Amino acid sequence: MREIAGPDDRLAATDALGALGGKAAPALDALLGALGDEAEPVRLNAAYALGAVGAAVVSPLMAALDDEREHVREHAAYALGVVGEEAVDALVAALSD
Repeated sequence: MREIAGPDDRLAATDALGALGGKAAPALDALLGALGDEAEPVRLNAAYALGAVGAAVVSPLMAALDDEREHVREHAAYALGVVGEEAVDALVAALSD
């Protein structure tokens, strides 16, 4: 995610994107990057926002589960839970990997 002035600004940005739901899909790369933000509230907001996008984020979130950073993996898993039913098949396939 491109550096925005501070954590409060990044938090506000991820919150606003989350409110857009599926319309936030064009910001997918920025939201995925925010899963690695230094501020935990920003990471959590990014996870909510990604989950609100829906099925389009399942594949990139599954890839994020392989990230070396534990907090990225945790928030990607949380986002998949927010996606819900549309993520189940991918998660089941990952369990058999």
